[in-house]
Amino acid sequence: MKAVFARRTLLAAMFSTLAALAVMPNLAHAYDEKSTSALNVDAHNVAVKGHDVVAYFTAGSPTAGKAEFTAKHEGAVYHFSSAANCAQDAG
Repeated sequence: MKAVFARRTLLAAMFSTLAALAVMPNLAHAYDEKSTSALNVDAHNVAVKGHDVVAYFTAGSPTAGKAEFTAKHEGAVYHFSSAANCAQDAG
């Protein structure tokens, strides 16, 4: 009897979650809503709002990049917090 109740509870929770996700607005807006680029860049082609993409893995948190450490890839400009992170991305 407990297994049937647990299964029904799980199914109800799954359907409720799916229903909530279906009615939620799309939250994945581009950084610059006027951009026609396929990448998420701002008006200056800076990607990910200038954050260091390597630091997400090395520091484990968002870290602001610096304009002095940049790399370009497929038309997007990426900023890094250090020369080491910039070099690591290139490798």
